[in-house]
Amino acid sequence: MDDDKSAAAQSSVSKSPNPSHLEMMSEKSHYDLPTYPPIEIENPKTILATPSLVPAPYREHEQEHEYAPAALRPPHTPPTNFLRIETGTRDIFGSWRIDTSLDIPESFMYLDPDRRTAPHDHLILSTLDATSRRRRIGGSPRPCHIDAKVELVRYTWSRRAYLDVWSSGRINFGVTRPNGQRFSLYTYSKGTETQMVFIPRTFFGPIRAERKYEASSIAGDRLDIRFSPSVTAELLIFSNQDMSRSYFLGPFAEAHYDRHSWRGDQLILFTDAGTIVVQYDDEEWSPFW
Repeated sequence: MDDDKSAAAQSSVSKSPNPSHLEMMSEKSHYDLPTYPPIEIENPKTILATPSLVPAPYREHEQEHEYAPAALRPPHTPPTNFLRIETGTRDIFGSWRIDTSLDIPESFMYLDPDRRTAPHDHLILSTLDATSRRRRIGGSPRPCHIDAKVELVRYTWSRRAYLDVWSSGRINFGVTRPNGQRFSLYTYSKGTETQMVFIPRTFFGPIRAERKYEASSIAGDRLDIRFSPSVTAELLIFSNQDMSRSYFLGPFAEAHYDRHSWRGDQLILFTDAGTIVVQYDDEEWSPFW
């Protein structure tokens, strides 16, 4: 949790959204992220979620739809902090605003006993249960997908936001930051599912990608990660191994980068045996990368 240096010394308390604090959206609207690659899902059970100050339960929404970009948040939707959404049998579909300066009582927060000394995640989206996340195995028999967009509302001088996305299916995840807040994004996709990560053009920091399990009979024996042409033009390669890659995006000489003390942007991307695609949020997707 951060204090905004430009604001007066005030504190605000917001309840941590959870399934009982989310209001479902009955209709989809679309923001202007670039077109995602088509993904066919037959009659999915999908969670359409947006934060609300009025407690409301999850409701399953049966519908047929293309796997489209996440819904645009309603105007004036208040930001939240430490948002946690976990499902084992349903997709997650929505968009949220995260304000890391909001003060949340610890009693409202999920605290992993193994990570009490680590920074708390400001957003966790998962279609894998806790055991599956820890071991990176199991999960729903039907892949459950995540299609989401997050807007970070804090500033360049604020501490970075921590975002976690775990999926038994595909991932389409975009981050925007109109005020320049730094962020650390961790993703994991199960099996051979694809993950698409959309980042702002101001992203400046390391990118690490790793294939967690060998599945040579399914998808060869090398990590498959692809960058858009615009990202590639600014990408420095640190290491290129069969199962892991390490990069730096942006002018490395200006970063004074140290792995242990770095507090800027970073991507940590894991997959079992799927394809990872990274591009800027204003680029058109192309199947020919």
